[in-house]
Amino acid sequence: MRTRPADSAIAESTEPPPEPAKVRIAVLLDSPTPAPWATAVIEALRRNPDIQVQAMVIAHQSSKSEPSPSLLFRCYSILDSLRIPGGKRRNGVSSGLPILPVIPLELTSEGQRLNGTALTKLKELDSDILLNLAVRHSVRELAEATKSGIWEFRSRGVALQVNPYLGFWEVYQNEPITKVSLAAVSPSGEEKEIAESGLRTHGNSLSINRAQALRCAPILVRYGINWLRKQATEERLNHRPRQEAQTNGHSRSPRGPEILRFGLRNCASIIKGRATARSRKLQWSIGITSAAPASLSSRHLANARWLTPDSSRFFADPFPIEHQGRKYIFFEELPFTSRKGRIAVIELLPDGTLSAPRTVLETGFHLSYPLVFEEQGKLYMLPEQSSTDRIALYEAVSFPDVWKQAKVLVEGFAGIDSSLLQHRGRWWLFTSLGEHGNQDNNLHVFHAKSLWDRFEPHPLNPVKMDISSSRMAGKLFFDGETLIRPAQNCSSRYGGSVVFHEVTRLSEKHYEERALREVLPSPESPFGLGFHTVNSSGSITMVDGLRVLDAP
Repeated sequence: MRTRPADSAIAESTEPPPEPAKVRIAVLLDSPTPAPWATAVIEALRRNPDIQVQAMVIAHQSSKSEPSPSLLFRCYSILDSLRIPGGKRRNGVSSGLPILPVIPLELTSEGQRLNGTALTKLKELDSDILLNLAVRHSVRELAEATKSGIWEFRSRGVALQVNPYLGFWEVYQNEPITKVSLAAVSPSGEEKEIAESGLRTHGNSLSINRAQALRCAPILVRYGINWLRKQATEERLNHRPRQEAQTNGHSRSPRGPEILRFGLRNCASIIKGRATARSRKLQWSIGITSAAPASLSSRHLANARWLTPDSSRFFADPFPIEHQGRKYIFFEELPFTSRKGRIAVIELLPDGTLSAPRTVLETGFHLSYPLVFEEQGKLYMLPEQSSTDRIALYEAVSFPDVWKQAKVLVEGFAGIDSSLLQHRGRWWLFTSLGEHGNQDNNLHVFHAKSLWDRFEPHPLNPVKMDISSSRMAGKLFFDGETLIRPAQNCSSRYGGSVVFHEVTRLSEKHYEERALREVLPSPESPFGLGFHTVNSSGSITMVDGLRVLDAP
């Protein structure tokens, strides 16, 4: 793996910070039996080793001031929810809710304000953060009873727990991304957005789109804790300033004609989509081009030599490597029957022909993205295995066919499309966190002195949160003196295109990059619907592409 010249100033080194104390969080609920999404948040808090969950604070409100959705909207929502497995039953309570101390909290009827006794109870908890999953009012007053303030999840400026129209307007207005943010209100009343997650809008179901948006909440808590650490050490994301939080207002109720139009449009889309799904499936394939990654264009994708698989499987995520004068291409092979990826290899022979693909690594879990490299005379592979919640390194026992796990680089992290870079005496690991369906919209960095040392998380993690340019699209590479990071643009679809970025600052405390250009899939290519991987070795550059395959 290539390193930048020693006189470069791109990387710096500092001593790691001391181990921080746990963040004490109390959770504010309106019932001891919360909705599944709130239960998932509490469970995520309990699993986080950086957090101490102190109690569930149950807010008893003497009156409800929130307007109810119209009868027509409620009827549509009930019918649409049947498209989710379990239907309305998903609004029940998860049996896995952890047992926590319960503290009742009475709110007065006038403006749902706190009384003196309630404030005293909250202050006695001595919480760092109060996570609000219950009330709209008294947010600033609640924040005063904590050390660092109150957090709540919002979409379009409205708290999730009081937003019956979550996800509706994004579907209705054909917005590509449905966003959920984590807003912080400090004890002094200052509001700011500290984290944001965006997922592709599901175009024909409010219930599915709402469920997707709610899945953002647990991962936003993890990001919020990272933000709190940055505040404590006076660190900031250098490339993106924090935004002021949107006002926690009311979401406009859709009118009757809008609901009818929405429902009819979705019915037509569902019928068309089911007919298409029965007759077609998506198939990825890999291609060979002589263009260097830095100069790759749509034209090169159109003229690539495609290794078309049969209709029973797809090929994706190609990584070429040259070893002892021979050229190999490692890639993900996924049979449609199992929907479980495995790692295969093809050899590019001296006469230009290709060997038959053969499986070299298969496990009981899904494998993909086989980053293969040589280090100190040994060959290693870093495949994605996010379902195991770890990033693991494999070593070749008999290259290229036999591999064994050599080391877990990061434990307790569902790493997606992980890429290693050896640079100025350190190893840098770029990856995305694949929790709760958020694998396309974040970038995390870890680093270590060697492959066998502990990989430490970057203090700015996630160093990027953007569905259009976060997830890795291949290994980092140098174009002259420029360090380039390829990223996937997943805003319109998974693997929609590749965006190249220049990494302008990389150190144990800082990360900055700037976008250079985007390479779109070519409509003239037989696999021109998507493009999400580019890697090279010597004169070989490998890409992949997507097509719709007609079912037999």
